[in-house]
Amino acid sequence: WLRQLRVENEMKRSPRQGDVPPPMLVPDMEPNADGVAAMVDATLLFGAEKVYAHLVIDVVRFKNAPASGGKG
Repeated sequence: WLRQLRVENEMKRSPRQGDVPPPMLVPDMEPNADGVAAMVDATLLFGAEKVYAHLVIDVVRFKNAPASGGKG
């Protein structure tokens, strides 16, 4: 059984406005017929961070329990 689980981010603060780059034109892309150019306007905020995990597990073995893999 899992008794305790603690997950902690490596970095304690999240990106704020100004910490991420502003939108910019997609390289090697031509504007469409209306003159609108594709922009890179999304920034990866989650998924690249490192986390630390601490688990406390209780392992219990029941006496008189049938052996695993056997009949019932």
